[in-house]
Amino acid sequence: MIQQKVTKLKAGEAVICTAIPGYCLVICPRYFKAELPAGYISTTESMEAFMPLQMVDTLHLHVNQVPDLAWDLMEYAEKPLILCLQGLKNLGEDWDGPEAVMGFCRLQEDELSSLAKAIPHPLLAFPLSGSLSKPCLKLPEGHAETTEYPALAGVKNYKVLFLSRQGGLQWLRKG
Repeated sequence: MIQQKVTKLKAGEAVICTAIPGYCLVICPRYFKAELPAGYISTTESMEAFMPLQMVDTLHLHVNQVPDLAWDLMEYAEKPLILCLQGLKNLGEDWDGPEAVMGFCRLQEDELSSLAKAIPHPLLAFPLSGSLSKPCLKLPEGHAETTEYPALAGVKNYKVLFLSRQGGLQWLRKG
């Protein structure tokens, strides 16, 4: 199942998988060249996307100026945390920029972590609810619950925090 999704990602397709905020549409920017399907996300709000990180120390590869507090928040969070940061780089021209915002999280034991471990390039995940602050418990129309898309009994208790370059904090979801 995971290998099929890895093959699709490398072919430039988007796949659906389970992650911290429920069901997510996942792409690999290195291969994905199409427009995101209408109805899945708002393409004008990059804060609705997040990137799973295998190691926290790779955060500097994708953020121009990582606030000191970000390292501690990512490393020592007891509950799953999606940390939203500004000033992206190395994600491609559609994503990079000083005002661009993206969420980052340490990998949890879910389907997204299996995909991230199988592909040596960054992945971007978009919650199907269109928001990091609202969990998605239902699949989009046209997708039935199957072994590929299991029913979600609930979503892990996770938090979403925006950390500005100056160190200001704003909770987007307190979990």
